[in-house]
Amino acid sequence: TAEIPVIELDTGVRVILDMDEKISPEVRTILEKAFPSCRIISGRPDDLEELMDRILDVAGYFSINKDAGPLIVGEEEKVRFSGKWIVYKDFSRRNVFVINILGDRDRQTPEPIRKYASRFGIDLIEMGGMPWSFPKEPGGGLIELKGSYGKLFDLLGIAYERDQELTLVSLDALKISYKAPLLYQEKIILTDELPDETMSDLLAQKGYTVIHAVREPLEAVLDKLGIERQGPPVRAVVADKRAELELPAVRVGELVILQCPLDADIESYLASTGMKIALWRSPAP
Repeated sequence: TAEIPVIELDTGVRVILDMDEKISPEVRTILEKAFPSCRIISGRPDDLEELMDRILDVAGYFSINKDAGPLIVGEEEKVRFSGKWIVYKDFSRRNVFVINILGDRDRQTPEPIRKYASRFGIDLIEMGGMPWSFPKEPGGGLIELKGSYGKLFDLLGIAYERDQELTLVSLDALKISYKAPLLYQEKIILTDELPDETMSDLLAQKGYTVIHAVREPLEAVLDKLGIERQGPPVRAVVADKRAELELPAVRVGELVILQCPLDADIESYLASTGMKIALWRSPAP
């Protein structure tokens, strides 16, 4: 085996890779008769794709799919895994190889994503490429917003006013005012508690828009405020043409705002990218 590699597969098949055609036809016949589980493959070592095709063809796995659609796994977050070959080892379809051939400049899939995949019975096999490693200076931690538009606006650098006193009626004998918890662009009020019907009518007459912030989804409020967003979901490429994240989140500029806590491995990966990540709602106790 120092000169002729042998691959032991978990199906019980033993593959002998005779890349330099050192095994004569006579010896091939003897080996295949003596060891019925043995398969001898000859080919060019520089053509990995052809070599893998031939190895998988004799491997005895349940199902082999080449250039097929991606595998999608996950719960709150989703991850798409694509491979040159997707190999289902058995009929359960939860014991899977995703195999890719990487170029010299390609980075291998990050370890947190590999760990996440393994929990769904997926092994990522990558031939070639450069190893992935955690950055020397990891990204910042998760920013807790706890449903606060004030914290969100501070993070985004958006101007607003707190507890602004708005005069709605001003007569000699009568003055009616309303304290706006959060006032955006002078005419939009964000509040956790709606004013009564009379006050709401007065505010509307003065041209104010009142948004019941705790009742409306984040993306709906951002739309009413005229703040450009992407998502949900927000998609992020982990490894080009091999792995992609789909996050339950909204992106505003460079900030990705998660709408619920994520898997720990996914959070670890996101932190490693240096991506600016915030959590809109606080984690459940």
